[in-house]
Amino acid sequence: MRTLLLILVLGVSSCATLKTRCEKTDWNQFGENKGAAGSDWHSDPFPNQCTETGVRPDLAAIEAGFRAGLAKFCVEDGFRISALNGEVPSPALCPVDLQKKLKAAIEAGLKSHCTKQGAFNRGKSGKENLHVCPQKLQAQYDRYFSQGKASFYKVEIAKRHTRVYEISSREAILLKEQEELIKKNGNPPKEFWAKQSFENNAEELKKLMAEKEKIEKELPELQAKESVADADGVTVESGSLE
Repeated sequence: MRTLLLILVLGVSSCATLKTRCEKTDWNQFGENKGAAGSDWHSDPFPNQCTETGVRPDLAAIEAGFRAGLAKFCVEDGFRISALNGEVPSPALCPVDLQKKLKAAIEAGLKSHCTKQGAFNRGKSGKENLHVCPQKLQAQYDRYFSQGKASFYKVEIAKRHTRVYEISSREAILLKEQEELIKKNGNPPKEFWAKQSFENNAEELKKLMAEKEKIEKELPELQAKESVADADGVTVESGSLE
């Protein structure tokens, strides 16, 4: 009975929260955000969800905002830069008379991206390989991307080793402080200030231990990914990315 009551309470609370969000939504801005991202607002369930709560979305405002956002999205430079970074936006929602120019901008961006350097840089950034290059270039791209990804994992692994060292150093300091507090004020310390310091140190130690445990679980996975990427890649020497 209690479980059923809890479910009902949570359900009512969730609906109330959604309704409040719907009432506060700037529908023009909602549409503009969708347009600027090149995303069709009709595929977003949020307006329909609001209708179900009794809040009617301003469809005219959404459409006007969407057109304004789409005007920002359907720009040749934006498409070229996206392709240069290995992302390929779809011009499908853009005006038909612009689509040919936008596709040409994508091709120009990909021409610069689908190089040894472009592949290595994307891998090193930690982003995914979206396989957007022409078929004749993709195999070479994949190898240099993998080597860049291996470099990314090396950096991430080094960061975590550094953080583990920092945590261990801090733990040693806190443990020494705890020993001094116990030695001078009993276990647990009785005086208010000592008790507060002891509890604060204990809480920090708990958080540090949890963080270190999380990192130590991540490291083997990162090391395995580095090995795979290293094996799939090529040896990148100075000047070989030209």
